[in-house]
Amino acid sequence: DAPLYRTIAKVNQVRRANGIARAPTTLHHVSREKIVISRDAHTYPPASGGSVWLFVNNGGSGGASEPYAYCPPELPQTPPAGWQWEDALSGRAATFRDGCLQAPDRMPVVLVLARISSPIAASLPANVHGSVGHGNVRHGGVGQAQVPLRAAQVRA
Repeated sequence: DAPLYRTIAKVNQVRRANGIARAPTTLHHVSREKIVISRDAHTYPPASGGSVWLFVNNGGSGGASEPYAYCPPELPQTPPAGWQWEDALSGRAATFRDGCLQAPDRMPVVLVLARISSPIAASLPANVHGSVGHGNVRHGGVGQAQVPLRAAQVRA
C-alpha cells in the first residue's frame, strides 16, 4: 500500500463513520498551494455525525516535516465544553493560533470533534487543551455537532 492510498482510505473511513457522504460541502479556501473544505451533516443527531474539516496542501516533499499554517477566512467554531478538534488521521489535538490552524507538518489534516476525555486527549499536557479551538479562532463556520470518531478508530 502506498502512503497516498492509505491516506485516502482513512479519509473515506472518516467520511463514512460521520455520515457525511452526501452532506453539503463548503469550500472555505482555495489557492495554488492549499484547499480547505468542510462537510456538515446538520441532519444527523449530534451523537452520530457532524462536521469534518479537511486541510490539504500541495507543498511537495520539500519541507514536508516543517510546521505549516492554514489561514482560511473561516475556521471551525470553538468546540463545546469538554470537546476539542482533533486530527482523525494522526490523533493529535488541533492547535489554532493567530487565526490559523497550526499543523505540525504538511500532511493532510482531517478535523473532527472528540471528547477531551478521549484516550488521545487525556495523554496531552494540560496547556494543550487550553489552546485547542480558542485564541483568535473566527466563528461562524459550522454547527457544533459532536463527532464520536477518533483517530484510534480509523484503521490504517
